[in-house]
Amino acid sequence: KRFIDNRQTFNLILADPPYRNMLAGKIIELIDNGALLMPGGDAVIEHSEKDTPEFELNNLQLIKTKSVGETAFSHFTNR
Repeated sequence: KRFIDNRQTFNLILADPPYRNMLAGKIIELIDNGALLMPGGDAVIEHSEKDTPEFELNNLQLIKTKSVGETAFSHFTNR
């Protein structure tokens, strides 16, 4: 939230929240709603394969989710 308050933007965001808290969806919504990614920027969120993030996106688009064992990586881009 500090980045949002300071109106900072990024070309790339990598996030690996604690799996047990099921935070992947909340983080994606914060990135999307906080306008943290520059146009054409990318975000990759690592999460549990069991944690299928639920979210409503305004600016981000899910490109791909790749599972490796019990871990999944979801790649988003700012349209």
